[in-house]
Amino acid sequence: DAVYVVEITTLDSRGMLLKDTTIVLERDGENIEKKCDEEGVTVFSIPAGVYTLTVYHDNEIIGKRKINIISDRSYEIVTNKEPIFPQIIITITIAFSVIAALLFIRKKDHVSLLKICSIGLALLSIVLPWWMLTSSSSSSTVETIQNMYLIPGNLIKFTTTPSVIVGEVASASLPELFSDIIMLFSVIIFIGCLLVMIHLIVEKTYKRISSGALYGGTVLISATVLLFYIVFNELTKVGIGSFIGSGDIGINIPGESSDIIASLR
Repeated sequence: DAVYVVEITTLDSRGMLLKDTTIVLERDGENIEKKCDEEGVTVFSIPAGVYTLTVYHDNEIIGKRKINIISDRSYEIVTNKEPIFPQIIITITIAFSVIAALLFIRKKDHVSLLKICSIGLALLSIVLPWWMLTSSSSSSTVETIQNMYLIPGNLIKFTTTPSVIVGEVASASLPELFSDIIMLFSVIIFIGCLLVMIHLIVEKTYKRISSGALYGGTVLISATVLLFYIVFNELTKVGIGSFIGSGDIGINIPGESSDIIASLR
């Protein structure tokens, strides 16, 4: 039988390269197992056929789908493995915000307290999804979740069924400029937060600089939110009809031959 080269790249839940994974291909009760290399890539040379692909990390299943091999193929498998950096940023941001809030509460400076809370929320928004859409079948056995992240600038579509646990980088089909713009939003928000912090630090000593920093930071953060809505609203008009989405859509399950109808919620 002819043998085909299959290259599998494993990604985490945000679409970034994931190392230390093990790929198992199963067909007719026989398993082929390989560990990924330093780039998160695993290469198999296998005969044609339908295989069940399972991704393991620390002996835990983090991805699963079928693949139909009839030629040389490459796959990017988005798993449900969460990266650690968002948790680190969230923990540091919350700790900083709580300490600063307690300090301003003690000083009875409620205006500065509100500014600190705003900075905390803006920083959290950099690592949290800016847009999320969930759809599920009437029996709730199939669920798809789409998340738009600023870091990295990826739109991730993740599908779960009793036999499938897999995602895809939906934004990969969009122009590269889209991801660059989304990543730029996170930089602008960070700069905006930095300006507001400068305002709080020099508020009592350099009032003109303080006012300019507060105005600049507020404009940058507000403009980013507005631009994101405009850009993403135009994008979602093509896919689901609106920024919020409603009604029923067809779900394509990776590795399966038929689509199903699911309700947006």
